[in-house]
Order: sequence, then C-alpha cells, then structure tokens
Amino acid sequence: VVCILLMKTKARDKVKNFLVKLFPPLRRITEKLSAARIASMLSLILSSGFPMETALEMAPAALTDQDSIDKVGQISQGMRDGETFSDALSNSHLFADFHNWMIKVAAASGHEPQVMGKVAELYEEQVEDGLTGYLFSSGDAVSLAECMNRALESDNSVITANAAQFIKTLDWDSLSRKLGEII
Repeated sequence: VVCILLMKTKARDKVKNFLVKLFPPLRRITEKLSAARIASMLSLILSSGFPMETALEMAPAALTDQDSIDKVGQISQGMRDGETFSDALSNSHLFADFHNWMIKVAAASGHEPQVMGKVAELYEEQVEDGLTGYLFSSGDAVSLAECMNRALESDNSVITANAAQFIKTLDWDSLSRKLGEII
C-alpha cells in the first residue's frame, strides 16, 4: 500500500527502481519490455526510410527506464566510433545473443526493419508470458503442448535462485529500512 501511494509522489522513480531491485522477475519484465519498445520503434522508423542514426536518436522517447536509454546512447556512440550497428547493439547487451545474431543476418541482407519487428514481437511475447504465465486455450492440445515446451525450455534454475534470494529479504526490518531510504 505504501509503495502504491509513493508512486503518486515525486519519489515515483525511486520507488520504481526499488521495486525492480526487490523483485528480480519485475526487473526482467521491465528489461524485456524496453527491448520490445526499442525494437518496435526502430522497425517503424527504419521502415519509414530514416537512417539508423536518426532512429537511434528518436528511440529514447519511447523508453521509461534510464538503463535502456543509456544502452541506446551506447549503441549510438559505438556507431560514431566506427562500429557497425549490429556490433554496437551486441556490445550494449540490450538484446539476447540470439536476437543480436538475427539482426546481424538482417543487416547483411538489408532486412533490418522486418527483423526488428520480429524481435519486438518475440520480446512482447516474453513479457506477456512473464506477466500471465503460460496460457493456452481450453481444449487445444497443441496450444497446451507449446506452453509445456516453453516452460520446460526456460531456465528455471535462475528463477529458483532469484526466488530463494527474494525470500531471504522478506523481513519487516529490512523492508521498512529500504522504504525509509526512498522517502
């Protein structure tokens, strides 16, 4: 309740950062949402005929977290320093390695806008799965099988470790101390 009230004050950004640090799954969802926004915006701008440099200048307008804004700045700086877009993107660690590879192939074939759109869709799906879990249609065995495969292929060891770490922080003294730092 206190966090919800504080979200309505000037301390909003501090509260948001606190919650993201406190709940590792929320941090991962936030990172994937930012990656989806960046990929979607770059896809739209590039498909409109703008050069990559212009697209990167416009991308921060769609972002809400400073870390992602900094990563876009790092990509821009890398390109000014002579790196290719795909190399600068890879060095920023904004996207997963597989997505960076997809974009590198797209750059070589001139299909960056289309692949950026696909990368955005993939991250949006991961955000949805992170918020809702794995959903499937009732009576649809194929959909159920796909959800089961995704759950089995996911890295549950990281989730388990993060959950154990989070449980260790669940005492009122440390929680109230951290909230006191925000206020």
